Amino acid sequence: MNKLSEYDLAIEVRAAGRISKKLRSEIELWFDKQFAHTGIHWARPGWYILARHGTRIVGRIGIFRRTITVGKREIRVGGLGGVITRERWCRR
Repeated sequence: MNKLSEYDLAIEVRAAGRISKKLRSEIELWFDKQFAHTGIHWARPGWYILARHGTRIVGRIGIFRRTITVGKREIRVGGLGGVITRERWCRR
């Protein structure tokens, strides 16, 4: 069996509602573990960007869609947040 190199990463964009409960739970528990110390109630993203090395998720970014009001106008905006990288994969 071939060993994966550190460059064998797969990047995928997934709607939060279209991933398995098991994967979503894994992602959310990882996030909660990293950010629980802040005491902030974080919004859950509508989409995720996931970095995989083989079957393991090594990075995660949340994608958020919001509507904001500027003056009397509503404007749709998007944002990125909840960026997490497993320690072994940082600074690469």
